[in-house]
Amino acid sequence: MKELFFFALMSGLAILTATAQMDKLQLVVNSAGQTKNYVLADITRVHFGPDKLEISTSAATDGYAYEGTSAVVQDGDHTHNYVNGFCTCQTEPYQSATKGSDGSYEIDNGGKLFWYATQVLNGAAYDARLTADIDLEDRLWAPMGNDAHPYTGTFDGQGHAIKGLNVNQAGKYTGFIGYRTGTNAVKNFILSGKVTYTGNTAEDCVGGVVAWANGQNLIQDVWCAVDIEAPNATKNVRIAGIIAREETQSTIDRCVYAGTANGYATAMQVAGILGMAGNPGSGVTVSNNLFIGTLKATNKEAYVGGIVGYMGKSNFSCKNNLSIGTYEVPSGATRTGAIIGSCNRNINASMFVNNYMLSGQRVIGTSHSAPSVPTATAVTAETLADGSITAALGTDNWRQDTDNPVPSGGYQKADVNRDGTVDSADIVAVIKEMPDGDKKADVNGDGVIDSADIVAVIKAMK
Repeated sequence: MKELFFFALMSGLAILTATAQMDKLQLVVNSAGQTKNYVLADITRVHFGPDKLEISTSAATDGYAYEGTSAVVQDGDHTHNYVNGFCTCQTEPYQSATKGSDGSYEIDNGGKLFWYATQVLNGAAYDARLTADIDLEDRLWAPMGNDAHPYTGTFDGQGHAIKGLNVNQAGKYTGFIGYRTGTNAVKNFILSGKVTYTGNTAEDCVGGVVAWANGQNLIQDVWCAVDIEAPNATKNVRIAGIIAREETQSTIDRCVYAGTANGYATAMQVAGILGMAGNPGSGVTVSNNLFIGTLKATNKEAYVGGIVGYMGKSNFSCKNNLSIGTYEVPSGATRTGAIIGSCNRNINASMFVNNYMLSGQRVIGTSHSAPSVPTATAVTAETLADGSITAALGTDNWRQDTDNPVPSGGYQKADVNRDGTVDSADIVAVIKEMPDGDKKADVNGDGVIDSADIVAVIKAMK
C-alpha cells in the first residue's frame, strides 16, 4: 500500500478529508458542494500551495483555490513546503507552473519561473505568462536556452517585475535568456538583478535580457535595470543591456536599459540596447529605445554605444531612440558614441532617423568608415523635462516621465506600485517605504526616500 499523508490548515471556508486505501484516494472538499474522487494509480502529482490545492492525473490537472488555506504534502519521508515556489528538497525543488486557457504556463512566483527555465533547458517549447511580480531571491540562475535547446517560446511579462536575477557563469550565452531562436516575442516586463560573466572567450555574449538571438524576434517593452560585469574579459566578448548579439530581421522596440554594464578590458561591444547584429544581421530594427544607464570599458578599442555598439550590415534601421546615459572610458578612446560606437562602410546616415542624445556627447566614435556619418539631435536637461522631446519622438510610443521621456511600454519611476498608472496610490506607496525602504520608491533618484519623492509623483500625474 502506498502511503500518502495530507496535512492542512483550513480557514473554515473549506474542509478537506483524505483516506488512503489499497487502490483509491478519496478527496472530499466541502465547498460549494464539490466532491472529488481520484484513483490512486492515476495520480501523478499532488501539491498544496498557500491558496491552491492541485491534483494532477495522467488525464488532466484540477486546481481548487480557497482563500486562507495553507498546507503541505508529505510523500514518504519528505514534506514539500513550497515558499515562493521553492522547496528545500532535491527531487522537486521548484513548484510546477500550470497552463492557462490559452496554453501558456502561468507563473506567479520565483520557483515556478525556475521550473519553467528548467523545462526550456530540457528542450520544451513552452510559452509563459507572468501573473504576478516575481522574486528570484538572488538564487543562481541558468540562462534559458543553449545550443542544444534554444529558447523559442513566447514570454509575456504582462507588466510585472522580475527581481533578484543572479547569473554567474563563464558560458557562451550569459543572461536572463541565453540563446534564443524563432519568431515569438519576449515582452512587457521589468528585470533587475545582476549578470556576471566570469569567462574570457572570444565571441561569448553577455546580455541583461538576451545574450544571443537568431530569427525574426521581437523584444518589446522591457525595462532592464540589470547590472552586468565581465571582470576577466580581455578578448572579444560582446556585452549589452538588452541583447548582446542579434541575427536576421529582428526588432528591439520600446526597451530601456537603466543598469550599469562594465565590460572591463573587452575589445568588443559594450552597449546600452544592442551590442551588434551578426551575420547575416540584415534588416535589424532598433526603435523607440531609451538608454539611461552607465557603460564602462578600460580598453580604448572597445565599441561603446548608448544604443548600438557596432553595426556593419545593410538595411539596418535605428530610429526614434533617446540616449542620455553616461560613459566611463579611457582617455583617447575612439569608438564611443551616444547612438553608436562605430560602424563599417555598409552603414550610412539614412539608416539613422530622429534619434536624440544628451548635449555634449558624440553621435558616433571617430573610428569608422561609413560613407556618411549618422546624425542625432542634441538635447539639454531642460528640454528633456518640458515635454518637447516626447512630442518629437511621438506620443504613440513615448510618454513624459518626471525628468525625461520614456517609452510608453516602459516602467515609469513615478509608478511606484507598478500598476501602470501614476496616481495617489503611488504616493501611498512612497510613504510606506519612507525613509529607507524599497528603492523603487526613490522616484527622483537622489538616494533618499522622502517628501521630495512624493512631489515627483505628483508632478508625473496626468
